[in-house]
Amino acid sequence: VGYVGRVATGSAFSGAEASVSERQRAESRKWRAALRAAALFTLPAFAVAIVLPHTPLRAPLLAELAQGVSLQAVLLFLLCAPVQFWIGAPFYRSAVASLRHGSASMDVLVSLGTLAAFVYSALSIALAFSAPPPAEGEEREPPAHFFETSAMLVTFVLLGRTLEAAAKGEASDAVQRLISAHPAQALLCLPDGPAWREQLVDSKLLHVGDVVKVVTGASVPCDGEVVAGSEGEVDESLVTGESLPVPKRPGAKVVGGSVLVDGLLYVRAERVGEETLLAQVAGLVAEAQGSKAPMQLLADRIAGVFVPAIVALAMLTFFVWYTCCELQLVPHEWMVHSSPGLFAFLFANAVLVVACPCALGLATPTAVMVGTGVGARLGVLIKSGAALEKMRGVTAVVFDKTGTVTEGKMQVADFRVAPAAGRSREQASGELWSVLLCCERGSGHPIAKALSTYASAVQHAKTLGPAERVKSEAGRGLRCVVQGREAVVGKRDYVLQALGPGGEAQLEAVAGLDGRGYTTVYVA
Repeated sequence: VGYVGRVATGSAFSGAEASVSERQRAESRKWRAALRAAALFTLPAFAVAIVLPHTPLRAPLLAELAQGVSLQAVLLFLLCAPVQFWIGAPFYRSAVASLRHGSASMDVLVSLGTLAAFVYSALSIALAFSAPPPAEGEEREPPAHFFETSAMLVTFVLLGRTLEAAAKGEASDAVQRLISAHPAQALLCLPDGPAWREQLVDSKLLHVGDVVKVVTGASVPCDGEVVAGSEGEVDESLVTGESLPVPKRPGAKVVGGSVLVDGLLYVRAERVGEETLLAQVAGLVAEAQGSKAPMQLLADRIAGVFVPAIVALAMLTFFVWYTCCELQLVPHEWMVHSSPGLFAFLFANAVLVVACPCALGLATPTAVMVGTGVGARLGVLIKSGAALEKMRGVTAVVFDKTGTVTEGKMQVADFRVAPAAGRSREQASGELWSVLLCCERGSGHPIAKALSTYASAVQHAKTLGPAERVKSEAGRGLRCVVQGREAVVGKRDYVLQALGPGGEAQLEAVAGLDGRGYTTVYVA
């Protein structure tokens, strides 16, 4: 008797953030589907109401079917009713929920404005059908209707919600990219007598104090300290924006999610799971999506007063016009085939429709979400809406890392070739790039990629065959044998050590690049 357990797989902190991301993607799909459905009815309604009356189809479209009601009015009713009561149903549910909690959200105004336009149009047509037939020779005015107005309002609000959901989805994708950078498994080192035993485990099972092995090309599964291994180079660009790998030796700190470009490291875990820096950054981005900028908070406060004020103003408008009609202060020709109540309702409806939707209540949150979403898509993580709003006063931006502004991919900017006896500069240059192509081809190091790409794409270097006896020293360079001759590529001191006495004089011939901010690579 008991329970069956199963070890979960995946990222060490993918649960909450991944579920939030999935919910936001589902919400984005929901609003896109609603917008497509609304457009399917609204675009034909717009054509029937605005476009077709200016074409040869005007006569049959405005032809009277019965009691002054035209074919246009019937078509608009049939096209706009699904938008109003089926596609627009989420606004009604949100408005009812808002009113139950004693507040008036923008959905209340959207519901009232669109419903008022539709109800007025439906009442106008219903009263026309119920009116007595006109006397012989009398012309009946067609009933006024605004069905397309309600449908277009619903569609425009849906467009705003779709843009907002899409922006949230982009920010969620940025969080998901951070999560996916964290490895699902780790190579745990367990003491086994005098030696160590390696075991592949789920990274969720790591604890503080565990020692993990990180090989070339693998991601670091936790935040920790390097305790052993050869000097390695770690790509921390995901967290720091620094495009160049950072040398790591015993005693150095490493960040979970960073990639070991070269070398072998043993790391003692100091922070695991949701305590890692990468998890905190992902949580910060997820939290920023729910935060509100000061302007958005102001918009919410204004909306809380705006909605009741508009409703009260519409009621006052109805009361004033209805009183004027009853006191016969309104010219009779204004009210032909219309009751005082319906006539007054027309003006009250105008107040609601003009005020819906409120630009401040809809545009402000949409602008914040689009701003954070576009930033996330371009690799800029904005920690909150308040930070986004403060950026409007920024006049200068100072970056301390080259890779944060540039593409983050190294390129060969310049090269020098030392004069060689019996060979022209072109011959020496061709041999140089052919040797470099053999040495660096296949390496994942950013500098090696830049050199091999330049050698093959720009210099069109010839392949001299595979490099043999390759020996790489992380953070310094490599040695290999190409066609029986030893080649050394790396930092100045590394190449000087290989050249021995007289090497300083040889390197002086290509001096002049170190002081220009370049990363200089020496080849001998």
